[in-house]
Amino acid sequence: MLNRTIAPPIKDAREFELQLPLYRKQVLSNGVEVFSIDLGNEDALMIAWIFEAGNSYEDRHGVAAAVSALLKNGTTKRSAFNINEHFEYYGAYLSRASHHETADVTLHCLTRHVSELLPVMAEILSDSVFPGEELAIYKKNGQQRLQVNLKKCKASPAAWAAKPLPPPTSLMPSTTPIPMPPPPSATPGLPPGYEPEPGSPGYGGGDQPPPPSQTPGLPPGYTPDTPPGRGGGA
Repeated sequence: MLNRTIAPPIKDAREFELQLPLYRKQVLSNGVEVFSIDLGNEDALMIAWIFEAGNSYEDRHGVAAAVSALLKNGTTKRSAFNINEHFEYYGAYLSRASHHETADVTLHCLTRHVSELLPVMAEILSDSVFPGEELAIYKKNGQQRLQVNLKKCKASPAAWAAKPLPPPTSLMPSTTPIPMPPPPSATPGLPPGYEPEPGSPGYGGGDQPPPPSQTPGLPPGYTPDTPPGRGGGA
């Protein structure tokens, strides 16, 4: 059983034992080199035309990509609809790509249909007219793709991570003084921070009992404000 806790050994690509099929090279009368590989009795065929073109050859940005995209969108004899219909009828697929130093056009089809498709390929490669209405559609589609991509960039986690953080206002020192709670009252039964005035009942704090009244019959600590009865006993 395979132990997945142990990483497999890393092998250099030069150590792979690859058995690539042999190819044949031919040079046409116009000097074009043709490389072919025979894969046996397969009924499928792929033909790729590779040109020295691409971004490094263009005078204005986007020209190479536009030429590659609009290559099959019309010739002097066929419209874009007719070309697409012709390839779909024979179950073929034509792809175009533009790179930095090369541009390629690749045809995928069945071997028995190649004779019907090659004349149209020659027409596309040598007689494309790039209709104005097709160019307008290409520009509009490109603008819509750009708007969608920009929205995706703004909503991506990388875009949010690049945004500056707001100032940490909660950590900044405050200039407003913090109110302090009042000290507890030294006299039981009174609210915090309240102390009786000197001479009033209960003055002196703590649990000390009030002084005895000098007037019989009055509560302890009470002294009448009127002369009668002051100083004890009537």
